[in-house]
Amino acid sequence: MIKAEELSEPCYLIRNLFWYSKHMHERPKVGVGLLLIKDRKILLGKRKGAHGAGEYAGFGGHLEGLETFEDGLLRELAEEGGPDIKVKNLRFLSVTNLRKYAPKHYVDIGMI
Repeated sequence: MIKAEELSEPCYLIRNLFWYSKHMHERPKVGVGLLLIKDRKILLGKRKGAHGAGEYAGFGGHLEGLETFEDGLLRELAEEGGPDIKVKNLRFLSVTNLRKYAPKHYVDIGMI
């Protein structure tokens, strides 16, 4: 929320106009994420990446060109968890518009 007194500060206006003009034409990237549940337990890992470092999350990453959501998730699962992890009954969970890590912007497809 922008405070009224901040709007009168020229530096604030210039800085934010520059930021928005630089990033508003960029399209969000598509991410895929998986909550892996077995025996009523969820497998999480601690993120090391460029955003969300230190946070706990399920498996996931960027959706590559022409991949289905399922294929992208299975590829990410093999990359991050190894080829021995098998998934049954993959189902849609959510769509999230992630702007928390601005200027990065993702639309995340969550599956379970």
